[in-house]
Amino acid sequence: MKYRCPHCGEKGFMFVEKIDFLPRWLPEYFQGARCSICRERAVYHSRWGGRIGHAVIQSAIIVVVPFLVFFLATLPTGRAPVYWLLIGVLVAAVLLYVFKWLFCHLDKPTHAERVGNPTFRITVPAAVRMWPRMRVGEIYLCRFPKKGLHLDAPYVIGMIEKAEKQGDQREITIRVVKEYLPKGLEPDEGVWVLTDGDFHLEGVVTLPHRRQNEE
Repeated sequence: MKYRCPHCGEKGFMFVEKIDFLPRWLPEYFQGARCSICRERAVYHSRWGGRIGHAVIQSAIIVVVPFLVFFLATLPTGRAPVYWLLIGVLVAAVLLYVFKWLFCHLDKPTHAERVGNPTFRITVPAAVRMWPRMRVGEIYLCRFPKKGLHLDAPYVIGMIEKAEKQGDQREITIRVVKEYLPKGLEPDEGVWVLTDGDFHLEGVVTLPHRRQNEE
């Protein structure tokens, strides 16, 4: 499985890079991963608190979970073999990689880079369940039936930034990473947001292209 780059929009990251399962020197650890196609770096963001939230939650898992497991192991007898600390480290590692897989995404390093991309909004039926097949922070291919669904038809590669439920509909904000749209988007135009699997969202454009700092 490969993941799209927030710089070029291509599938430049392997699953092991998505979950940060790559050994490297400590000074490079917080620099993120490098796209295999455009060679730009992407850093890790959490759904809660962005880059800072990712660092805080990651640190909490690494530090707290091993000692919590060891402490719980000591409760029945008042002491526990040291290997319970190792078990705690393994538990923390599993939780950390699951957290990175399900609740983290790769993004551009700086706020200025992120707001430099235009955004647009679509609405989809709230009854359609997105998570975990489609998640906030991940990057997907968007097709427009009115413009054609063939490989050479106009498209957008965009990151889902927000998904807010409003009554019987869900409003989704998509940040454009890459696009081929000779004629732009129109209000009320149909859009399909596609995953690599058999799942896709069918929605309607409610707010065409605009830059985030213009809202």
